[in-house]
Amino acid sequence: MLIYTIIILVCCFMYGASAVLCKYALQRESAAPVPMSRRQKIVAIVTNKIWLSGVSLSIAANLIIIQVQSVADLTIVYPILNFAYIFTLILGYFFLNELLTKAQWLGVTTTVAGTAILLFVENPSTGHPTDVTHLAVIASLSSLVILALVLAARKDRRRIEEVYYAMCAGISLGNVETFLKATTNMTVSNIGHFSVLSLESVLEFLTIWPFFILMAFGVIGFIFMQMAYSYGDVSVSVPLITMTQRPLTLFSGYFVFGEAFPLVKIIGIVIILLGVVVITRSTITKSESSRLLSAISYRMES
Repeated sequence: MLIYTIIILVCCFMYGASAVLCKYALQRESAAPVPMSRRQKIVAIVTNKIWLSGVSLSIAANLIIIQVQSVADLTIVYPILNFAYIFTLILGYFFLNELLTKAQWLGVTTTVAGTAILLFVENPSTGHPTDVTHLAVIASLSSLVILALVLAARKDRRRIEEVYYAMCAGISLGNVETFLKATTNMTVSNIGHFSVLSLESVLEFLTIWPFFILMAFGVIGFIFMQMAYSYGDVSVSVPLITMTQRPLTLFSGYFVFGEAFPLVKIIGIVIILLGVVVITRSTITKSESSRLLSAISYRMES
């Protein structure tokens, strides 16, 4: 269990470093003294070595996680992956001068404690081969819920579309994680092994039917994520996506892959999720306070 935790935490650090590098590069390009057209800005960004380093780190972390989740339980891998959010906060604190509130530090400490508890899980690989029937049930119900949320967003007079669309994105991305596990499971079942470094594995992975559903949910999730961002603040949308995505992944681990839930795993997961909730709520509150202060300052200057 220790080796899996270390690998996942390294990936979390890579995700956090990726976010900080990309944000730093974008801030530098935005602060360029010479005005640039939109096309010039895009070219400047995609050729920026710092931005490219951040993107490369994220791609490498994704490949490692695909490999890890092919042998370890979803209910182990993805709760620990919430640590990426923490590394982003901490690295932002040290390198981007983004101050953390006491509530955010409390959330960080809580999440660290939950991850430490997961180290006591004896067997990180408890699932059985994919239950295709249950997988189809989850995909069908998810599609119906997404449709219902879209209809509700149109009928709700409160104009909170970002809430509905963020939840749609979370459900879609939760299915991406579930079908990713199903795809690697079936690859192993068909050829006896899976490795992101094996051409045979990759070709098999890309031609198994769950992969195409994975891609479909990925596109849907991306579209709804952008819609959520366009209607509301990222500080609201991102936490909603995460908090919708994670329960679906955990449920899939139990319902589709038969992963065991010993008491120590349950306690660790609950504490990690509690820490994430504390961080997201405090981040939203901090964002709202900053906007309020900016609005007051603007009115005073006017």
